This record gives sequence, C-alpha cells and structure tokens, in this order.
Amino acid sequence: MFFDPKSFDFIDAFLQNLDRIRAEYRALDAPVLNLYRNGTHQEYFEQIINNNGWVPSWQVGSSEKNYQWLTYGLIYQGIFPNDTVQKMPCTTELLKQFPFIQVAAFSRMKPLSMIAPHCHPELGGDMLTCHIGIELAPKRSYLCVNGEFQEEVEDKALVFDGSQEHFALNSGDRDRTILYMEFDRSKM
Repeated sequence: MFFDPKSFDFIDAFLQNLDRIRAEYRALDAPVLNLYRNGTHQEYFEQIINNNGWVPSWQVGSSEKNYQWLTYGLIYQGIFPNDTVQKMPCTTELLKQFPFIQVAAFSRMKPLSMIAPHCHPELGGDMLTCHIGIELAPKRSYLCVNGEFQEEVEDKALVFDGSQEHFALNSGDRDRTILYMEFDRSKM
C-alpha cells in the first residue's frame, strides 16, 4: 500500500528545502495546549486557528489524551493558523504552492511509543498521505500499512493510502518528527 514518492513531483520541492523546514521546526517555541485532537481535521483546526501549539492526539481504544503523540497544525484546506506564516515562512510558502495538499502538520512521537493500528476512512482513492522524515533515530522508526513495514528515515518520504489499516512506532531514544501531509492526487 506504499507508493513511489518519485511519482509525485511536489514532494521533491519539500525534500530540497528540508534543511529550512527543519530549522523552522526546531525554532518553534510552542507550548503543549490543553486540547485533545480526537475529532475531525476541521474541528482540530478551529481550535488552533488563533492559538497554535502542540496538541495531544488520540490513541485507539482510549478516551485519554495521548501525550506520546503530539501534532502541530500547519494548514487545513488552504487555511493557516494565524501565526504560522510568520513562524514558518519557507514551509508555508511551499504549502501555498501546492493547493492539492489538504492537510499538513508536524507530527511528533515520543521515544518508545506507538500509534496503535487505525485507518482513516475519509482517505483512499485519490486522497493519499505523505510522511517526510524531519528528525528520527536511525533504524528505530517504522510505519506499517496493511502488514507492510517501511522504515521512516530523515530526509526521505513515504506515501501511502491512509484508508488502509496502519500504525507507527518509535523504538528510538529520541523524538520521531515527520512532516505529515494529506493530498489529492486528482488535483495535481
């Protein structure tokens, strides 16, 4: 259920600018907000539009906040949280160039953590997911889609069908951070 990232030209623009994207990510001085990202993307972005920060995500089978998996929202359907353009000019300029990217965020997993198997039924067909490695411990971060494992690597992209069951794990001793994007390949 993985696709060749070279089949999607826009990914190369992000890879070519990854040092700048990584620098903007590292310069983020954002708090962990007292929110819970357990609804739709739209509901999540409505909560962070005026006050962005790291938001605890969900965990399959639990109603508790998951502080092991944090998300920093970048764009939802062409809309950026209010201070995002100022804090991340390179990243946001790239996202503006590709309007078929519907959702983007930094996604950070703490060491020795796992996102349990799940699927996103709103994806599939022409809606695909891309992960680009920002900071990862070598040979310690993996994504499994429909039983197929791929290592997540800094400076590399993985593209997959998020409607298929998938899970991620970080068995490393440092955070695993990716640039997460959902895109509509029919609008490319």
